[in-house]
Parts: sequence; structure tokens; C-alpha cells
Amino acid sequence: MNMVYAALFRPEDDGGFSISFPDLDGCFSEGDDLAHAIEMATEVLGLFLSTLMDREIDFKPPTPIGQLDPENGFLTYISVDPTPFREKK
Repeated sequence: MNMVYAALFRPEDDGGFSISFPDLDGCFSEGDDLAHAIEMATEVLGLFLSTLMDREIDFKPPTPIGQLDPENGFLTYISVDPTPFREKK
């Protein structure tokens, strides 16, 4: 079951990116370049959602990307199936 959330990518001075998910407090990561940042965003989203599901913690549904502020960065959707992350635990 794929889940899709908007991720906020902010460029860093060193050429990397910081990543946060506006709908998921505490879900963040970083990457050395854009490809690495997308990989890390996918991994952290899968881990974060699987943890919430395992602990039966309610979480906010995704906000449409057009309703979010890019805050000096850019927004894109990240899609992940949290099932494999749950199975690894």
C-alpha cells in the first residue's frame, strides 16, 4: 500500500539538501545531492510511517502540495510502501 506525502527540500550551502515533511512532525533527513536526498526522503518516510503504524499512532493525512509553502526550497511528492519497513523490524 503506497502512501504519498509532500516533502520539502531546502538547498544547503554545501550543495546538499535538508528534507522535511510538513505533515509529519519529526520526520526529516538530508542528502549530499538531489538524488541522494530523494533516496533518503523515501527511506525516512517509510521508516517514520511504519513506526507510527506499529505503535498505532494516528497521523495526519497528506495535505495537497498546492496548499503548502515551499519556504525557500521546493516541494515534491514522495511515495513509499511502509510494509517492507515494518517487516524488517
